[in-house]
Amino acid sequence: MSYSFGNRKNLFPDDLLPLEPKTHNQERYLEALYSDIPIVIGRGPAGTGKTAISYRSALQQVLEPSSPYDKVIITRNIVESSNSIGFLPGMLADKIDPYLAPYKALSQDFLNFNEPWKLLNDLGNVEFVCSNYIRGITLDRSIIIIDEAQTFSYETLKDIITRAGYYTKIVISGDVQQDDLAKIGQKSGLGKLCDVLKLMPYGDTCEIEFTLDDIVRGGICKNFLIACNDYHKG
Repeated sequence: MSYSFGNRKNLFPDDLLPLEPKTHNQERYLEALYSDIPIVIGRGPAGTGKTAISYRSALQQVLEPSSPYDKVIITRNIVESSNSIGFLPGMLADKIDPYLAPYKALSQDFLNFNEPWKLLNDLGNVEFVCSNYIRGITLDRSIIIIDEAQTFSYETLKDIITRAGYYTKIVISGDVQQDDLAKIGQKSGLGKLCDVLKLMPYGDTCEIEFTLDDIVRGGICKNFLIACNDYHKG
């Protein structure tokens, strides 16, 4: 059951429903996300909870009154027949709406309020920014979630990371096995980015590598991905 927000002015961490880690790597990921490490990378197959855990932990930190972070900024690449968002019909809000679906669903999972994504957005707690529009702005006091990072070129990932200002945390989530850029003749920059980040000073970055054993999504997801892995091994 969802409730009306009423005359309240803010959301608080206690408003969030709990999300318990189910694997050791999920526990490690949560620890890194709540730490002072400014860049956290979660890589691995679908169904391992990368998006849910990163989004839930970011909301927890942003809603804390004493937090240094004011907002969760989510960015995804719009990959259709080209990189341009102009190929999708309608106004900008209509174009990006299909890409908001995972975060709207997760917002509903984490908050028992009517239209929780809209509520979070109206209160200034979350914002979705297309990668096409992020260049040239400075992002202060934010947790930036780069979701489906395997769909970004290295140059775009570099552009996003260099937008980070004061009191900013960057969470990079992706799976090199789900590279949509290959369909349009381009190359994912996630692997190169991870190699570059390893050259940064100790404590600046943390990478959690998820495996097939970390898949917690129900249904046939895990068995199918295991079969895919076996197939590619020959």
